Amino acid sequence: MSRRDLLKNQIWIFFITYFTIAARHISIQSWAMVKPEIGDDLSMDSTLLGTLDFTFLFCYAFGNFISGTLSDKISPSKVASIGVGLGGIIYLICVLLGSLKINNPLVFSILFAFEGIFQSAAWPSSVSIMGNWFPKANTGKIIGFWSSNAAAGHLIGAQLSAFLMYNKVSWKLIISFCAYFMIFVAILLWIFGKDKPEYSLEASTPLLADTNLEIKKEPKKKLTFWQAWLLPGVINYSLSFASVKTLNYAILMWLPYYLHDDYKIDSNSIGIMANLYDVASLVGVFIFGWVTDKLGSRGPTLCVIMFSTLPVIWGFEAVPVNSWWIFYFLSFMIGILAGAAGQLIPGAVSVDIGRHDSDKSCEKALSTVAGIIDGTGSLGAAFGQILIGYLASFDWMYSFIFMLIAGFISFALLLPIGVREYTAKKVEKKTYKI
Repeated sequence: MSRRDLLKNQIWIFFITYFTIAARHISIQSWAMVKPEIGDDLSMDSTLLGTLDFTFLFCYAFGNFISGTLSDKISPSKVASIGVGLGGIIYLICVLLGSLKINNPLVFSILFAFEGIFQSAAWPSSVSIMGNWFPKANTGKIIGFWSSNAAAGHLIGAQLSAFLMYNKVSWKLIISFCAYFMIFVAILLWIFGKDKPEYSLEASTPLLADTNLEIKKEPKKKLTFWQAWLLPGVINYSLSFASVKTLNYAILMWLPYYLHDDYKIDSNSIGIMANLYDVASLVGVFIFGWVTDKLGSRGPTLCVIMFSTLPVIWGFEAVPVNSWWIFYFLSFMIGILAGAAGQLIPGAVSVDIGRHDSDKSCEKALSTVAGIIDGTGSLGAAFGQILIGYLASFDWMYSFIFMLIAGFISFALLLPIGVREYTAKKVEKKTYKI
């Protein structure tokens, strides 16, 4: 394969996997946007709708553990295609039930459980494909920017749904559009997706090709799910991401309520703040991805990011009522910090760890590691949102104290990794000078 052909394949893989993840986030955001209309149309109260959200997140979390391991054993592109395609079909079934005015809580809970399981196939599989196609030297910059697919999906979903709702388009048509888009992307990935190039990639060259040498290699063992947990950094990064994802989901799901209830800010201003958060996430992940590539390590930068997040979190609680415009700045800052960290850890960091060389007899475990980190993060986010909502019923201050603790826990878990990587770099520089 020539350099030009490789580049064409890399561009195609980048975009097809990017839109695979973006498609599911467009559907999630669209569902969140039309939830009030669904509640009115099907007589579903906020408790039931909240239960559906929790069911989805909980099953999505556990689905990550399964689909990640499955992708490493079978084919990442096929696993992702089937999962996203079936996820689209589940949404269409929900639309059909809505058209028939069926609102049985058990039926919808079962559907959302399967929706979470099916959608969980997208992330670990796509991370694995990207890790196979792009060299290690550019992991932070390329895969970091690629990880903005979630923020892009939320942004597109919010704007598209708002536009369609403004033009009196029913929730059924909005969700149907999202479902068909998921199915369309899944078909493209199934037909055109390639799990990896024919030959191994090196950081310095696009491809190792044009060789007549045949090197016999011993077949490598598949790394098991439990062995993947023992890879260096997996436990710390997984638990840290649980805290980071809790923070990001709190901003997405609870901040609008807080701003409306305590500060009486209008929905248009809240929408602008949400957009600032998403845009800042896109900017932050590219900047910090590039920085970590230049430094050759991610731990120290992530430590600085999460420590810097702490005063921003408390800023949301401390803003005076007559100075609510400060929330524009805080929304941007929390996006560029926590939003970026929330994309770097399950993306670039997962790829780094999945490309392990701790056991030469085992294959890479990109999907398994990505599934573990994202699954643990989703579990933390699911239970975190329940606790935030419970604490907010007493006083929003308690919710922000909890978020502050979550941010500090994330920093504390990253600190040993950051110190170890920083020390290793210093030793490496001294050795190089000698």
